[in-house]
Amino acid sequence: MIGAESGGYRETIESTPNCDVAKASFDTYNAGDWAGYQALQHPDVQWLEVQGRHFHGPSGVTEEIDNWRDAYPDASADITNLFDCGDDRVVIEWTLFGERRGMATGPGGREIPENMRVHCADLMQLKDRRVYSGRTYYGLRTAQTVAAVQGGVTAVDAELPDLGQYRIRMDETPDALVAKASFDTYNARDWDGYRALQHPAVEAHEVEGRMFAGVEGVIDEIDTFAEAYPDVEASITNLVDCGRGRVIIEWTLTGRPGRVRACDLMQIIEGKVHRVRTYYGVASALAVIGVQGLGQGG
Repeated sequence: MIGAESGGYRETIESTPNCDVAKASFDTYNAGDWAGYQALQHPDVQWLEVQGRHFHGPSGVTEEIDNWRDAYPDASADITNLFDCGDDRVVIEWTLFGERRGMATGPGGREIPENMRVHCADLMQLKDRRVYSGRTYYGLRTAQTVAAVQGGVTAVDAELPDLGQYRIRMDETPDALVAKASFDTYNARDWDGYRALQHPAVEAHEVEGRMFAGVEGVIDEIDTFAEAYPDVEASITNLVDCGRGRVIIEWTLTGRPGRVRACDLMQIIEGKVHRVRTYYGVASALAVIGVQGLGQGG
């Protein structure tokens, strides 16, 4: 369960050659098999924790998990959703949980929570059946734990580092165009057009945050936000149709209260937006928590 679960959000654990590589990376982590974990990485692997740290090479990617192992040596990661997008891309939603048995403060001096449960989404790209590039986005309260355990959080307005090999697409399939239209109508403040794109049973969920149900519930929320921040505009930076009614959208919101980087996992039925889960970059999540007044979470 991710915060408050959106009923009807479709989850699966697919078994394809690339999905099996992704799953094996979690299996080797849980087993503490670091040699096996490194063997799954491409020699030129690059990974970005969005608005956090970035890593190069198998040893660098293994370093990514060092602080987590130091604080939570018995932590275990569960995959909750794993699907293949084709084009050597997979998407993984996952939960890491554990009890602190190691260091009590992180690199920035923040106290590390005693009990940890974090929710994340990985956008993974593979080459030659090995992990080649990717990005991790986070649930809202997860960002607080990430900042405590490993530090390295960038300024909210900082540009993302150019990792070069992370491939961007802007698909124009029917489902991708529905997703794009939802952003276009938002930017135009065309609420009738936005409303027409929503399934009657639509649910939108900020992971570990708020959830909005029904067309009017979703419209009321974005209308309220647009009135509070009339100058904001959302731009899509990566739009991938994964098939079977699933679309991945990386996007940036600019204007007051600052730049927000996020990723939507969108599910579409009969040409309408049915379910959306939103994950954030670390700095963006911390900023959203401040705006929404959410309390400290584990």
